Amino acid sequence: MSAPKDRTTYRRVNKLLSYDPLTGVFTWKIARMRGHVPGAVAGSPGRDGYWTIMVDGKAYKAHRLAWLLHTGRWPKKQIDHINRVRDDNRIENLLEANKSENQINSAMYRNNKSGYRGVYFSKQANKWQAQLRRNNKKTHIGYFATAKEASKAREAALNDT
Repeated sequence: MSAPKDRTTYRRVNKLLSYDPLTGVFTWKIARMRGHVPGAVAGSPGRDGYWTIMVDGKAYKAHRLAWLLHTGRWPKKQIDHINRVRDDNRIENLLEANKSENQINSAMYRNNKSGYRGVYFSKQANKWQAQLRRNNKKTHIGYFATAKEASKAREAALNDT
């Protein structure tokens, strides 16, 4: 999936919004409609946990607007929240990343029983299996007696690439 095409310019966003890179909070610079008074916090949390701000009738994720206002350009890739907190838009918490890099920092699945990322129990082998997924491609690392051994092997493989 490529980054969405953003039509709003830096100049337009900068005219409407103020961004504090230390807190990650956006405020309105000018009054636009009811509730949008200068100094009021801009946007609201979306169902997906990301802060969303309407600019000229289009919803933008706040982390993308933060990147625009801080760097002067739209991000070419996805924006990863380093600490995994989706509404923490401090610039120090944002990192431009491709999909594969962004997935590496994602949380474990709720149904994970091993306690380690990329480690699963294989009933067929009766051992713990380690694997990596990058660019929609799975890489089998091997089978191990314990989940901890499988996790260590996965980390070593991750650091080798």
